[in-house]
Amino acid sequence: MKSRESSRKTGHLVSHHLSSVIPTSPTFDGSAEKLITLLRASAIAVGLTPVGDVTAQFEPGGASAVVLLAESHVAAHYWPEISRLTVDIHVCDYRRDNSVRARELARYVEQQASNVTVHWSHHVASDQTGPHDERRQR
Repeated sequence: MKSRESSRKTGHLVSHHLSSVIPTSPTFDGSAEKLITLLRASAIAVGLTPVGDVTAQFEPGGASAVVLLAESHVAAHYWPEISRLTVDIHVCDYRRDNSVRARELARYVEQQASNVTVHWSHHVASDQTGPHDERRQR
């Protein structure tokens, strides 16, 4: 079996998908401008590379923001009427292992938005059969 590092050198692709519904703190500002700032700063803080972004502000409230990353993307959607932030993170391993960065990004966003610890769903997909591939025969 190839190591993760040698797999990346040959073009092996691993994809990390993390998502959560986060109860926001009472002081959380979920405007589109603040969401995009939060996502960009969080990505940079954990060593990921923002390459673009888009936002939408809804009336009477709520917002969405997406930051495109060289490694894939992170999206957030704020629901002020129920004080919740949904976050979806998709980070790929192609030239380096980004699994730790993906988890750090999740925790960084969580800490900025909430005063509680939340559960993150984490799915790992791969283009090759290996220890993280759910398609693998048992």
